[in-house]
Amino acid sequence: MNEFKRAREEYESTPIPEELDARVRAGIRQGRTSSRSRGYKVVRRTAGSVAACLAVLMAGLNVSPTSRLRLRMYRCWAGCSRS
Repeated sequence: MNEFKRAREEYESTPIPEELDARVRAGIRQGRTSSRSRGYKVVRRTAGSVAACLAVLMAGLNVSPTSRLRLRMYRCWAGCSRS
């Protein structure tokens, strides 16, 4: 038990620097700004991936005559079923 008391006294007698509060606040501020920019990066990357997929899809439909024919068949089938 004496060991715990000595450790507690040593812990409590540790000097606290005056600039501790300013450093903690600066660290919190830095963490907030980095998490915000990380969120924007994720949104930008996701939007870019979606745009790239749509571009590949549209290019594939415009280049391949088979896919254009299939697309026309699906449009006819969908239009005919609504009548």
